[in-house]
Amino acid sequence: MNKLVNILRRNGYQTIEDIANVSEHQLRLIKYMGEQTFELLFSLLMFLSCEEPAQNKDKVLIHT
Repeated sequence: MNKLVNILRRNGYQTIEDIANVSEHQLRLIKYMGEQTFELLFSLLMFLSCEEPAQNKDKVLIHT
């Protein structure tokens, strides 16, 4: 998970909204985004899309 967050941050993606507004093709072109990392991101986005939109709107990507 840390690897995914680091990759997204290095490429200018700071919030869930930043990622949600990008096409799958653009996500696959992110520098250092391999297939496994992309699949993790895709799974997380699918999970978040099942939650209430108001809860997810402006969450910032952070390390835990």
